[in-house]
Amino acid sequence: MLAGALAAGVRLFQYRNKSGSRQEIYRASFELAGMVKRAGGIFIVNDHADIAKAVDADGVHLGQNDLPLAYGRKVLGRGKLIGISTHSVEQAREAEAAGADYIGFGPLFPTTTKDAGPCQGVEILRSLRKAVALPVLAIGRETAQVRTVRIPQCDAMAELGEVHGQRRAPGSRAEDRGRAARGRQRGSGAPATARAGGRWAPRHAAGDARSAGGAR
Repeated sequence: MLAGALAAGVRLFQYRNKSGSRQEIYRASFELAGMVKRAGGIFIVNDHADIAKAVDADGVHLGQNDLPLAYGRKVLGRGKLIGISTHSVEQAREAEAAGADYIGFGPLFPTTTKDAGPCQGVEILRSLRKAVALPVLAIGRETAQVRTVRIPQCDAMAELGEVHGQRRAPGSRAEDRGRAARGRQRGSGAPATARAGGRWAPRHAAGDARSAGGAR
């Protein structure tokens, strides 16, 4: 699956495993990180900042009930991406103020791959886009709805069901697989690659002495 996504041009990957042991998550993350990096992509570990650091991932993605962003930054250090799941404009503003590098927002539409709460819809996404300057990764959509949320409303879209080629019910093994985000630069059709200084580059470069909340 990963090789096929890479060949198709996907360059931003998040590994999400809600049911595996920490050892299983570490081993899978180690293998996947190597594959993605060799292909020039970006690899994010979901939930576990320590595992992200151990496998030298490009960053970690944290939910509203996970490790606070400030502590995730202490674990990972500067020069790594930290994304935050948000479900409202207020949460997005809080994530930006705390020093997040990007935000996941949604679900925009009903999704069968995770329980992410009530649908937020495109209008709230438009309001959020005006409220924050961070890259926004849209979560929860159907293939037929992709044109509705195209640039400039979001910078990338999380895809799981489409990568697998079928829809699965909540709680299925689908949530134990990698999540692929087809990233695109705002205002262009080119895949986002998060090179230094690019849209997906960390806000806090290694050696930057500024506080997380004030850095841009």
